[in-house]
Amino acid sequence: MTVGGMKITLSKTSVEDLLDGGFDVYIMNDEDTYEYSELLTSGSYTKFERNQNITVEKGYRSTGETLRGAPYLLVKDDTLIGAIDLYGSLDKDVDIADSKVVNFYMDEDCESAVKNAGIDIKLEDLNLLDTFDTDNVKNIFKKKLWLIPNEFEPTDSVYGISWRTNSDSIFWNEYYAYIRIDENKNMRNFIVSTSVAKDKPEK
Repeated sequence: MTVGGMKITLSKTSVEDLLDGGFDVYIMNDEDTYEYSELLTSGSYTKFERNQNITVEKGYRSTGETLRGAPYLLVKDDTLIGAIDLYGSLDKDVDIADSKVVNFYMDEDCESAVKNAGIDIKLEDLNLLDTFDTDNVKNIFKKKLWLIPNEFEPTDSVYGISWRTNSDSIFWNEYYAYIRIDENKNMRNFIVSTSVAKDKPEK
């Protein structure tokens, strides 16, 4: 996906890459703040500085679809873009600068803020800040699009997109995105994530 003109690839883009691209990463101190407008100023999150000695704990974990209580926040020009999860290694702690983004989530508050700030958000060629048209989404994602909104059920307005491979030899082998839209066909929230193949539960 593209955020603020920078291509971000899950499992490949590192915190160091984000900092080099003009982004800031904020680290959670506590879960006391719930208002979007206060998340960066209340003290619940602290901006990561390059000279800090901080590690990402071993193992894979995903916060999922939540902004409040997320371990890390992605920020650009003082605008909170969304929540991210970071991954370093399955069996050892890793310096946060070297850790990779494995989950990205944004909600309506984020969408409004990035629009006002003029920050673009795209998934492949799909502008996530535009009004959604199912034919356009189908044209962009083709067979990767496996779920489309039910026009007769407003509460089920979600696009589901997946990138998969059948090869178990590839470490990062599945990516998922869900785009939930409102009655006006604008994005309500968006999540894109990847799973670590070796961390998946055995069937």
